[in-house]
Amino acid sequence: MADVIQELIRKPPCLSPEFIANQNRKMALLEMNELVNKCKGRFKIHDANELAGEYKAEYHRIHSVYLSGPPILRNLKYSDLCIFDSSNGAVTYVLTSLPPIFFNFQLNGGYPHDPNFAFWIESAWLPSMLIEVLTANLSNIMASDSNDGSLKACCEYLQNVALSSLFSLGDPNSLVINAVELFHKPEERLQFVETLIDFEEEMRDKEFELGTYECPVCLDNYKGIACIRLRGCGHIFCKTCAAQSIAESVKSGANSGSPLCASCEKEVHPVEIRQIVSPEVYEQYETMLLNRTLSSMQNVVECPNEDCKNPHVMLTDDFVEGVCAQCMFHFCAKCRQQFHPDTACVSGPLANLSPVEARDLVERYDNAGPDGKNMLETQHGKLNILKLIQEVASNTFISTQCKPCPNCKSPILKNGGCNHMTCRRCGYEFCWLCFARHKTCSC
Repeated sequence: MADVIQELIRKPPCLSPEFIANQNRKMALLEMNELVNKCKGRFKIHDANELAGEYKAEYHRIHSVYLSGPPILRNLKYSDLCIFDSSNGAVTYVLTSLPPIFFNFQLNGGYPHDPNFAFWIESAWLPSMLIEVLTANLSNIMASDSNDGSLKACCEYLQNVALSSLFSLGDPNSLVINAVELFHKPEERLQFVETLIDFEEEMRDKEFELGTYECPVCLDNYKGIACIRLRGCGHIFCKTCAAQSIAESVKSGANSGSPLCASCEKEVHPVEIRQIVSPEVYEQYETMLLNRTLSSMQNVVECPNEDCKNPHVMLTDDFVEGVCAQCMFHFCAKCRQQFHPDTACVSGPLANLSPVEARDLVERYDNAGPDGKNMLETQHGKLNILKLIQEVASNTFISTQCKPCPNCKSPILKNGGCNHMTCRRCGYEFCWLCFARHKTCSC
């Protein structure tokens, strides 16, 4: 009997399948909990009983990403995103973030003794062929005997190696992604680029909201969520000061109603104006913007009816006449009087100007800013001023480059050839140098 007991002591007891399964389970849960603590919110256990969970590989400020693809069909929030436009229509964007890759898994009962387990990859931006590459690489990691926990190794691969294995390396810290090489269809390339740009802008917005900034107007410090960063120049203001400055600019009509940055005087983007001012101020801004646009159109004039003065009357395509939609006044576009289809204009805002007065008005118009031009156009009519500019330019050219015919006084331009000239109007032949009749001089 003693011999039997000694034999049992020397031989280890037979480990039951239940014991082995429990040990594997403890080791698997231990590895999962270590990843939960290490990855700080990126690793989640969905079901401890089923050994199921998810790892979120994030790529924020890890690589500089050079993305080549088609231009997106909207304005960028951050002007430094786009650095190069090529002749073939492709654009290069510089990104600091890429959307995450999700690694979903369910360990088997034999893990970690059996390193293989079920998993699948989810990504809102990677094309299917690259997801297949990742899947194959992760399967190879599981099959390797050199790993201390294949779950941990898979997570580390996705976080540190996956992107450099999928895309070209510009240098150790940069990636090069070419949408043309990844997708055959133009619409797929555009959607791919838009997805990455949208995510980049979202990450930059979140980063900005968490920062603290000093407003250059009130000199107080604010969190980014209470500030606005202007797209055109990047200057930062608290929303209260920015809204007040923009509202004052709109109400005063300064710079033709286009608000400017308080630091550098670049125009503020309409989207930013809408974000921070009241609906009433924005409606006033839109009205001024519409008026400015219409005023810049050659075929839009002010109604000459003194009792109406509707600022936006559309002229006909030939710039001959106009009919005011408010008072129905039918007028001549040139002289601003009652329309007279069968007679010539006998008066008008600029009809009685002397040559000196005409040149002075054209010079004042050329040297005026946007507000000054608008004032002169309202006073005299834009079409009249444009015609006056043409007349003054024509008269200046004639007086400096032409000579009058000795017979009928019509202006004649010599553009080459000999000095024998023939007036096209009266047929008079003369010498260009001395104006004597042809063949009567010795020139």
